[in-house]
Amino acid sequence: MEMCFEMLIKELQKAQLALSSAYQTELCLRDMVINAVRDVSECSMACFKPAATFEDLCADIRA
Repeated sequence: MEMCFEMLIKELQKAQLALSSAYQTELCLRDMVINAVRDVSECSMACFKPAATFEDLCADIRA
């Protein structure tokens, strides 16, 4: 799962660059990750009470 998650993060970061500046925030990226992994059982705890930052959310998912 870790390799798939890292691929997801890279793709979301690339896609984010193509969006308008209003959607290029860390909060928007964090929300995109939450939406992408919401139904993955291994990520349920990290999504139940998500971290405030993108980096912290990713760390919680990796843990």
